[in-house]
Amino acid sequence: MRKPRVLLGLLLVLVLVSSSCAATDQRTSLQRIRDEKVLRVGIGASPPLTIRRGDGSYIGLDVDLIDQFARSLGVRVEYVGTSYATIIAGLQSGKYDMITSLQAREERRKAVDFADPLLSMGGAWLVAKTDARLTDLASLNDPSVTIACLAGGAQCLICRHIVPKAKLRELPSAGSGLPELISELGSGRANAVAAEALIMPAILAKYPQFRVIPESPEGVDPVPVGWSVPKGDHELLAELNRFVAEKKADRTIDEALKKWITPENSLGG
Repeated sequence: MRKPRVLLGLLLVLVLVSSSCAATDQRTSLQRIRDEKVLRVGIGASPPLTIRRGDGSYIGLDVDLIDQFARSLGVRVEYVGTSYATIIAGLQSGKYDMITSLQAREERRKAVDFADPLLSMGGAWLVAKTDARLTDLASLNDPSVTIACLAGGAQCLICRHIVPKAKLRELPSAGSGLPELISELGSGRANAVAAEALIMPAILAKYPQFRVIPESPEGVDPVPVGWSVPKGDHELLAELNRFVAEKKADRTIDEALKKWITPENSLGG
């Protein structure tokens, strides 16, 4: 009789463990974040919002603000480095709770829920002053034109929407940045570089041999830029929106924009 009792005891333990795991799994992400005291954030390098330092750590406008948000919850931040080609997939698979700023374009809105925006960004293209044939968007929208952009980034999406006939030279977002894109243009492997209009003044200050299409500071097709969470995570989204509204009201976000959107930071810090 002893053996059946032992087996019954083991079965009861397994049932209790399973019930415990099920109960834990039913916590909302915000409950888990508060219980475990950790906010996991997916992050890629996108100066000046996120700048990856030589030691692998990150600084930037997003980092300053997300650190403040975490403190408002009484938790610490764990940044999970990734590429923009896979950052949304990582969020969907549960590798992190939220991701740093992305342009809230329609394709992305279908995959994630965006918090209220921190700012807006439009697209622009950097070309050589000596390239007389590239003068406007129509001239960029040609199969003979090669445009360098970061794979998975918003500027590749803009290119497909605004200049769909151009050939895209997509550099891996992990390990590449603005210097590598400009190298593509300088070497002749690309005829243009797609980047945010917001940082173009900083680029031109350092690289006067280039010019921008179009010249307007807003750029083309400006869209909101903000943090995002998994689809349907309304509780965490509400907390993010509360924080953004509070920091807009007390001008913390305005001050952060002034601090971080500089020529040096825009070019990678």
